[in-house]
Amino acid sequence: ILTIFLLHSSALIFRLLCISFHIFLLFHLLLLSVSSQFEAFCRSFIITGNRVKTDCTETAHTSCVACEGGTHMDKPSGLKQCTHCTICDLSFGLKENRTCTSTLDTVCKPEDGFYCVDVAAGSCMAAHKHRQCQPGEYISQTGTAFRDTECSDCSNGTFSDGTLKFCRPHRPCESLNLKLIRPGNATTDAQCEEQDQDNVVPIIIGCLLTILVIGIVIVIVIYVKRKTLCPKRVRITENNENGILTDNIYNIIISEIIYIIYILIINILYIYYLLLIYILYNNNIIFYTNFFPPADVL
Repeated sequence: ILTIFLLHSSALIFRLLCISFHIFLLFHLLLLSVSSQFEAFCRSFIITGNRVKTDCTETAHTSCVACEGGTHMDKPSGLKQCTHCTICDLSFGLKENRTCTSTLDTVCKPEDGFYCVDVAAGSCMAAHKHRQCQPGEYISQTGTAFRDTECSDCSNGTFSDGTLKFCRPHRPCESLNLKLIRPGNATTDAQCEEQDQDNVVPIIIGCLLTILVIGIVIVIVIYVKRKTLCPKRVRITENNENGILTDNIYNIIISEIIYIIYILIINILYIYYLLLIYILYNNNIIFYTNFFPPADVL
């Protein structure tokens, strides 16, 4: 009988222990659920741009304060310190695209002449300087904020100093009636100068002197011919009582001088006209070369 009693007692105690364990487990789970709900309830009183000053309790709500200058909080959290704003470092080729506020962090973008190589959360974290094309190359693809510059070599007969978006053709000196000093290459243009005028000027001066001498000879011949054909004396009977023959040399000399002056003026004007044509011709060539270059040079 004692043995049977002990066996029944042990079974009863075991059952009581199992029931106690289950009750403890349920109570623990209930506490975890209440704690989680309480924490979520506390966080519901935290807004962006603020940090926790004091945590909430069973009897008091969470106490919050606004983030100080240079810090931000972009989402509700239980943190007691705001996050420092990102600084756009100029040494990395960055500048501000959006200023930091209490609710949003700084957004950086590349400086002019740089392109971004590291992007995080819509903000550029690092940038590199655009490639500089070398002389003999042209910019085939202009660099952007997210792409580097692309360069290509100039073809034969063209040149570029590295800053052009296309290679320019060499200046055609011969077609411009100019003398070639130095041929062009991939980095520099051809150099030209005016044609040598040393042989042209003496020829023109000689022609002008020849025309002047011919004009003077013609004047002398005409003068001598008129001298022999014109009467040297005129009889004056109305004003001279004695009928003395008087020379009318004064009038003849005046008329001859006027005629000579007239011929000289004509020759001078002719010479001036030829010189003017020569000067205008040279000036027109220079003007046309400087202001109206051929289409393939533009």
